[in-house]
Formats: sequence, C-alpha cells, structure tokens
Amino acid sequence: MDISKQQPDPNNAFRKWLGTKDAAYQAKINGTNSPREIEKAIALFKRDSGPSR
Repeated sequence: MDISKQQPDPNNAFRKWLGTKDAAYQAKINGTNSPREIEKAIALFKRDSGPSR
C-alpha cells in the first residue's frame, strides 16, 4: 500500500477544525514534516476544542 496516496479522513475532528482555518495555514500544516509545527497545530486544536471531558 502506498501511504503517500492515502487521503485524510474528512470526518476526523482535527481535519474538520483545520478546514475552518485560512488556506495558507491549511497548506502550511498539510505540507509540513516538522514535528514542532504539528505539535503547535494540535495544541491550538485542543485549545479551540475546549476542555476534554
């Protein structure tokens, strides 16, 4: 299986959140290989999603 051809699940909560961000930010996150950038995006997602239950 060629994982480079797989598409992210559009129903994933992070993907839905990312879809609400501007196109430049989406391109930055979708194109990065930087663990630090991904970590920052996840932290923003968690902050925007409110407290976990």
